[in-house]
Amino acid sequence: MLQVREVSAEAVLPIRQKVLRPGKPINACNFEPDLLASSHHFMLFEDEKEIAIASYFKEQHDQFEEEIQYRLRGMAVLPNYHKQGYGKKLLKESLKKLPPRNLLWFNARVKAVDFYKKQGFLPRGQEFEIPGVGLHILMFQKYE
Repeated sequence: MLQVREVSAEAVLPIRQKVLRPGKPINACNFEPDLLASSHHFMLFEDEKEIAIASYFKEQHDQFEEEIQYRLRGMAVLPNYHKQGYGKKLLKESLKKLPPRNLLWFNARVKAVDFYKKQGFLPRGQEFEIPGVGLHILMFQKYE
């Protein structure tokens, strides 16, 4: 049975390391806002097996004027579970649990842009490089 639960910042680090920062030390997987009270971390489980993670931070982006903005960061699905609908399920269910917002934004890896477009997110601007991580594009979705 699939289940999305809110978890601690520490709980998401092993999957962040394995998928997003392979070969780097675990402390390289910490994000500055991880421990803020306004931050939310979610994990997708299948029969208690950890499959995927996503973190959301209450953070303003200067290209958007919406009052309540959240940033998606560190979304990752373990490699054995790619292209099986787990990322879509995690995104859909975690957004239901996130506090109300006017906008969700994030820097998507270029290889993931099509996935996010299928979930209703829109790109904005040009591709840009995040040193040591790769090419990204700003993506967003507005809410009423």
